[in-house]
Amino acid sequence: FDQIVAHGGTLVSPFALQRIRTIEKALCSPPSVFPGFKTDVATFGPSDTIGKVVTEMRRHAYSQVPVVKNDGDVIGLLTLDTVARWLACSFESEDDLREMKAATVKRVLEHAEKFPSGVAPYQVIAKTTTCFDALDKFEKAARERHRLDALLITNTGHNREDIVGIITAWDIPKVLRMAKGK
Repeated sequence: FDQIVAHGGTLVSPFALQRIRTIEKALCSPPSVFPGFKTDVATFGPSDTIGKVVTEMRRHAYSQVPVVKNDGDVIGLLTLDTVARWLACSFESEDDLREMKAATVKRVLEHAEKFPSGVAPYQVIAKTTTCFDALDKFEKAARERHRLDALLITNTGHNREDIVGIITAWDIPKVLRMAKGK
């Protein structure tokens, strides 16, 4: 027989039963974002030069990097979009290339997109956050029409802890696969 009797006498194929068990496991014990998104996260300080930062961003193909003060407090997310905005303003003011290269991250962050909601384009989450909760954060941001570029993962979700992982909007398919148990 290629069908078996499941709950309430309904006939279910072995494949369907396996999917039901996978869903049951995910619902009863949802996978967390860690260690699936554990990674060394490059962070930079507000006084680092933009030349250093963009060189590292290019070298590692980063689209954004967290900006962290000396006390570990996350104060922003430097994105390629912010760098482009700053460059556009720098060309308008005719800054020479040497001055631009020596500019600080803090100066460049002043050109970050301002969001009407006042909500930062990143959130800090705990490494125990479930995949479902991570997906919900991206969905809620989209529903509320504010930009969420990244979820920064720390041990307990506090802003002043070391960042142990990062989830970007590009990672949503991977989070979905993890939530499905794959």
